[in-house]
Amino acid sequence: MTPETLTQTLVHQLGLTHWVVTKTVDGISDDEALRQAAPDANNLNWVLGHIVASRNGMIQLAGGQEVLPEDVAANYRRHSEPITADNAVDVATLMEVYNRAQEILIEALPALDKKTLATKAPGSPTKNPDESIGSLLSLLVFHESYHCGQLGILRKAIGHDGVI
Repeated sequence: MTPETLTQTLVHQLGLTHWVVTKTVDGISDDEALRQAAPDANNLNWVLGHIVASRNGMIQLAGGQEVLPEDVAANYRRHSEPITADNAVDVATLMEVYNRAQEILIEALPALDKKTLATKAPGSPTKNPDESIGSLLSLLVFHESYHCGQLGILRKAIGHDGVI
């Protein structure tokens, strides 16, 4: 896959996930977003914040500045404490930051060159010793798609109709 094809594909996929997240979160109140669908399950607020925190990583890989402060993003990382009214970012703010991340990524990804995409990634969630920035970006976009599906299920679990 050429660098142009990779970045075009990532931009297209991020457009799709942006559409899904926007439709799925529409009409969800802050109280609803904090409801748990099952014991020990993450709530919609956490999943949305986790997507935004993950986009911080994508933006950094693309050479940009994070959109969610690190101390806030830490609340939405894997194995973090549960999100409650005491530590949650409101849904409107999460969506504002998510939309800003979308704009940054749509502009930054096509500008990445072959050398940058082939550069060894700073880490690999799958422990891939050959992880490159390009392969990690691809993995992170897949990761976002996975969580988009969770948002859809959580939307229904808190009593809203599905939208996709």
